[in-house]
Amino acid sequence: MAITQVQCLICSRELVYGNNTSSMLRHLRAKHEDAATSQPSTSAEAHPADSSVSRKQQLDEALLNLVIVDTQPLSVVENEGFRAFVHLLDPTYTIPGRKALKRMEEKYKIRKKQAVAEVAKASTICLTADMWTSINMDAYLAVTGHFVTEEVQLKTVLLGVKQFPRSHTAAHIAEAKATVMAEWGIRAKVRCLVTDTAPNTIACANILMPQRKGRVSGSKVIPMVKMLKHKAVRQCASVTHHIASNLVHNINTNLQEKCAMLEKVTSLTLSTLLAPRFKEVGFCSSTSCQAAVERLTRECANIMPAPALPLPPAEGPPPVQNNSLWDLLDSHVDAQPPSNCTASAIAEVQR
Repeated sequence: MAITQVQCLICSRELVYGNNTSSMLRHLRAKHEDAATSQPSTSAEAHPADSSVSRKQQLDEALLNLVIVDTQPLSVVENEGFRAFVHLLDPTYTIPGRKALKRMEEKYKIRKKQAVAEVAKASTICLTADMWTSINMDAYLAVTGHFVTEEVQLKTVLLGVKQFPRSHTAAHIAEAKATVMAEWGIRAKVRCLVTDTAPNTIACANILMPQRKGRVSGSKVIPMVKMLKHKAVRQCASVTHHIASNLVHNINTNLQEKCAMLEKVTSLTLSTLLAPRFKEVGFCSSTSCQAAVERLTRECANIMPAPALPLPPAEGPPPVQNNSLWDLLDSHVDAQPPSNCTASAIAEVQR
């Protein structure tokens, strides 16, 4: 009588037997994955099933690596399209469930350790974050770090995805982000927080990175731009890496395009001219500087009082010489022609 059924030695389940071990192998991979990987192996020639188990381990490892590297959810193994794609690649491969995949944490721990080492080497880090609500109405907060490595490569690391059951206030979001930064030891390295235009995220950024109360005075804006341009030109001449050179070039170009109009703002140009430290040397453009001087001269002439007209000399006897010490200087001052407002303004601006 032909054998049509076999029994699993692990769970005692009866399986259909069709003169091959395919049904048993599928059952072993799907239901007893841990037992399959822990069985002692011999040569592949003596036990062909062991070769299949090794192939299964390799595919599981590759699948876990896909989830970690591409930051995919564990539920990706349950997606219908993904399962159909994998089945087309290898019909004999049984995709592990999300629970079985979750047990493969050793690979995650290794990659986490590598990411921590990379982040520790970074000097400055920029953070981005996003919040969303799942189909089950569970809110989550994801925080991602971006930095440039020593090899001048842009690196991105997912720092954490945390469930967010609290209300989405700025204080609560800031507390959650601060916790992530503390876990990775990057609080002092964060130089920038990129947010959307939502009021709570902007307020969160102000909590984590409060702006200084001081403000740059108007007299320093134009000289500061001039020094930034000077620094960019000098830096461009000293860097050798092509990426760094392109970065400095782009910074210099943006300074030229976006800051050129600052020297046409009346309040900034006049305050620069009136600053004792800068005056005309604070300008980048000599044309803008000359226009600012002319504008300031006109404004000074408008507010300066008109000089008094000289009185006609009174007829009478000549003044009596009293041999005063200041006679000579007084006579020179009296002999000076009367000045006008424009001349006085020019003299005042040039002082």
